[in-house]
Amino acid sequence: MKLCFYFPGMFMYHKDSYCHWFSSFKCDNYSEFRLVGIVSFKLSTRSITLDIRFPPCCYKKLLSPPIVPNDQSMPVGICSVTTDDLCQIMPELAHGLSELLSYEGNVEEDFYSTFQVSLRANSFLLTSENSYNFTFFNHHFFLSFLINNYWQLLRPEEVEILVCGSPELDMHALQRSTQYEGYAKTDLTIR
Repeated sequence: MKLCFYFPGMFMYHKDSYCHWFSSFKCDNYSEFRLVGIVSFKLSTRSITLDIRFPPCCYKKLLSPPIVPNDQSMPVGICSVTTDDLCQIMPELAHGLSELLSYEGNVEEDFYSTFQVSLRANSFLLTSENSYNFTFFNHHFFLSFLINNYWQLLRPEEVEILVCGSPELDMHALQRSTQYEGYAKTDLTIR
């Protein structure tokens, strides 16, 4: 399981923030993410945790929109993202984008950069007038667009089991493994 997190492809480890995030590499086979979900589910039902850290904005996206009332047609993971969210994953990029927004010089002449708003669109010259759009599209790309397909693979039941554990308890197994300190299995307090 840890191999999924340490080889480039599915997830990227960001050393600055000490966390993992979804890779920006094009994914041709989403079944690998489903496999990670299934294995994570199996491990969580056995109380086995992995030392894999995702940033808080991951859980922010996971919990939005609110699940009450539970509407199965509602997309999961759609929420607004901010520079603070991006800073949790890529602090240097977030800092650079913040600096760009507060830059008072001539962005077009000083940076002479272009950017695309979609994979099919033409490039735009970065200017003072569109620097806000540039930062917005960067936030949106890294924190929403890039991972939308991954969030749609999760079902509410899977998330509940990952967070709360399995609702089915094996009471016989619990009784076999319980140590009664100062009590016996047949004591009235225990029964």
